[in-house]
Amino acid sequence: MAEFFKTLLKGVIYVVLLPFILLALALAFLYCLLLFIYLAIKNVIIFFAGGNPLGDLKEDKEAKKILAARAAAPSPAAVQPNPIYVQQVPPQFVYPNQTVATPVSDPNTQDEEKEEKVDAFDDAQTY
Repeated sequence: MAEFFKTLLKGVIYVVLLPFILLALALAFLYCLLLFIYLAIKNVIIFFAGGNPLGDLKEDKEAKKILAARAAAPSPAAVQPNPIYVQQVPPQFVYPNQTVATPVSDPNTQDEEKEEKVDAFDDAQTY
């Protein structure tokens, strides 16, 4: 008879606790469903905005820092232009604080021009 009451008591406990167990399972299911929808919408927005839904890796963060530092630092060519190829034009021909890059003739071409002038002079003398 004791076994019968043990079995009956277990059945009564299960019948009384079953609605609470089902309620806990339903609440857990509802929480997981809402979390799934929220994360899906958030990741779709991040993806189409050009981001990475999974987040950046440690290496990606370091690479972004290096690229930002390079972009902020001026290049040596921008600081001082090469004086061979850039000449200052007098301010009356340009706006104030403006420099105009004009090519300077190459010394090798100057020698060739002098030789052509000498040849032209010699040709004029022979006639």
